[in-house]
Amino acid sequence: MMSAADDPQARPRVEVEQGVLAGRVAEGVRSFRGIPYAAPPVGELRWRAPQRPAPWTGERDAGQVGAICIQPPANGDPGVGPLPMSEDCLTLNVWTPEDRGAEPLPVMVWIHGGGLNNGSGTAALYDGTNLAKRGVVVVTINYRLGRLGFFDHPALAAERAPGGPAANYGLMDVIAVLRWVQDNAAGFGGDPANVTIFGESAGGTIVTRLMISPEARGLFHRAVVQSGLGRDEGTPLDQPRRDGGPSMRDRGAAFAEDLSFENATADQLRDIPAVKFLTPSPSFYGGDLLVRDGDTPAPTLTFHRVVEPHWTRAVLLPGIDGESLWIDRSPTIDGQHLIRTEVTLDAQNQTAIGFRLDGYGARRFAAFTAAHIGERFAVVLDGKILSAPWIRSAITGGSGIIEGRFSIQEASAMVRRMNGEGRTAALIGEDVEAAFAAGREAPVPLIIGTNSAEFWWMKPSDLSPYGAIDDAMTGDERAAFLAAYGGQEGYDAHVLSDLVFNEPARHLARLHAANGHPTYLYRFDVVPESNPEPSGGATHASERPYVFDNLHTVGRPMGVRDERAATAMAAYWTTFAAKGDPNGPGHQAWPEFGAERDRLLEFTNDGPVAGPIPFADRLDLIEAYYERVR
Repeated sequence: MMSAADDPQARPRVEVEQGVLAGRVAEGVRSFRGIPYAAPPVGELRWRAPQRPAPWTGERDAGQVGAICIQPPANGDPGVGPLPMSEDCLTLNVWTPEDRGAEPLPVMVWIHGGGLNNGSGTAALYDGTNLAKRGVVVVTINYRLGRLGFFDHPALAAERAPGGPAANYGLMDVIAVLRWVQDNAAGFGGDPANVTIFGESAGGTIVTRLMISPEARGLFHRAVVQSGLGRDEGTPLDQPRRDGGPSMRDRGAAFAEDLSFENATADQLRDIPAVKFLTPSPSFYGGDLLVRDGDTPAPTLTFHRVVEPHWTRAVLLPGIDGESLWIDRSPTIDGQHLIRTEVTLDAQNQTAIGFRLDGYGARRFAAFTAAHIGERFAVVLDGKILSAPWIRSAITGGSGIIEGRFSIQEASAMVRRMNGEGRTAALIGEDVEAAFAAGREAPVPLIIGTNSAEFWWMKPSDLSPYGAIDDAMTGDERAAFLAAYGGQEGYDAHVLSDLVFNEPARHLARLHAANGHPTYLYRFDVVPESNPEPSGGATHASERPYVFDNLHTVGRPMGVRDERAATAMAAYWTTFAAKGDPNGPGHQAWPEFGAERDRLLEFTNDGPVAGPIPFADRLDLIEAYYERVR
C-alpha cells in the first residue's frame, strides 16, 4: 500500500517565482529539496555573477537534493553530502512546519563550512527537520567552492566592465540565496523581514563578510558565527597582500601557467574541465580563497558624542580647525545611514555640507540629540573632526548642515570622497576586523563563539599557513606565552585555537557590542563519552550536530548529556532567530555581552553555564600580539 508520504497527490505544493514545487512531508515537517536559486554556472557563466534561474512549466519534483558543487574527496566530513557533484549545483533546500499557524515564521539560512573547498547544504547532518519542529523555516544551500567559486585571472579581468563583480563568486551565490529568500520565503510560511544567517568555520567567515558587504545589507536581520575566525585577511584582486603574498589575479595566472596555459584567454580557462581546478588544493587560510575584491569603502561621515577623557571608550581626535576633542569612539550614527551629502550654504551664506539620513538614522539622531541637550557632538571624516556643535534642541527630520571653516573646494572634495567617486564597487572592500572596528558592520543581533579544542591536533611548528601565525613573536612575547600556557606542551596544544578562533571571536564580540548591537558570546565544550580522539575538549566543527539536533548523524553512540546539549543549543538558536535574543523560559540565562562585558555562555557536559571567558589571560596576550604586528 502506498503511504501518504509517497502519494504524489498528497505532496505539499508551493509556488515560487519560477514555478510550482512538489515537496514531501515527514514528522510534521514539509521539505522541498533541490530548488534552483540561480542558473547553472557553466560554460559562459563560469566565473560570472549568478543569474536568475529559468522558470519551469508544470510541477517540479522537490523530493531529492541536487548535486554537490565540484570539490575534492570528503575525507570523512559528514558535512559534505552525497554524490554526484557538478558545476550545476546552485540549489537550496527548505524545511517548514506543516502546522504553522497564521503568523509568519523566522527564517534560518545555513551556510556550510569546509574551508571554501568542501561541503554542501545537502548533507544529512544539516537536515532541517528538527529545527523546523521548533517553529522556524530552515534553508540550507550550496555555493561555488574552490577556484570555481573564488578565483581571478588577467583574462577574466580584461573582459569585465570596470568595477564589475569579480573573484568572490561563492559569496555572490550566497547573496543570491538571500535575495531568493526575500522573494519566496512567504510561500513557505517564512517572514522575509526576519532572516537569520548562521554558518560554521568557512561558513562563519561568509557570515562575517555578509555583515560588512553593502550588497547584503537589509537581506538578513540576525547573524550567528560558529568558529568563524575574525582576524583573517582577504587577498586583493590586483595588489599584493599585506604579508607580501600575491594578488588573486597573480595566483590565478600562476595556476593557469602550471596547467600549461600561459597567457590564457577567458575562453580557454572556461574550457578547462572543472576537476582540474581541484589540484593542487587552494589554501583557505593561505590567501587563495578569502577575497577582498574592491577598495576600502569610501570614507563616511560619522557622528559621535563628545565626552570627558576618562570616558571608557574615549579617543582624542584632531579637528580641522586645530581643536582636538575627546569623543566616544563608537559612533552614534555611522555612514551607512547617510542617504546624501552635498555642498550647500549655511545661514550666514558660508560654505557648508548638507546631509540627509535614512529613516533609522533620523530616528536615532533625534533620540540622541533629545537626550543630550546642552552637550556637544562631533562630526568626523577621515579621523578628523569637521565640526562639533552644541546641541540646543532635538534635531528631527533626518537632515542638517555641517558648518566649518572650509572653502568650497575643500567641501566639494570631501563630498566627492564621501560619495565614493572614483572607487571600485565591491562585495568586500576591507577586512572584517577593520569594518567592525569602524562600526561599518550590519547593526544586527549577533551570536558568536568557538569550540574549546578547535585545532587540538595542529601545532604552530607544523608546516601550514596556520603554523606561520606566531612567527613574528619576540623572545619576550614567546616567554610570556609559554608561561601563560604552562610550558611548551600546553602552548602547542592550545595556542593555534586561541590565535585563530578564540581571541578573534572575543575581539569581534567586543567591537560589535561597543558599536551598540546585541551580542552573545559562547564557548562549546561538550565532548561525548564515545569521542575517540584525545582532544581534551570539543574539536572543530563538533558542535554542528548539536545545533541541528541531529545527533543520529554522528556515527557513534551519543549519551543523555549529548541529547540535553542538543536540545539546549537548538532551542537557543531558534529562540534567537525568533526575537534576536537567545534567552527564553526554562533555560540558563545567556549574558548579553554589551551589558555584561567578557561574560559568555559555556556549553559543558553538565549543561550551559554563564560565566567569565575562560583563559582570558592567554587571550589578552594574543590581543597585545595582534596589536603590535598589525
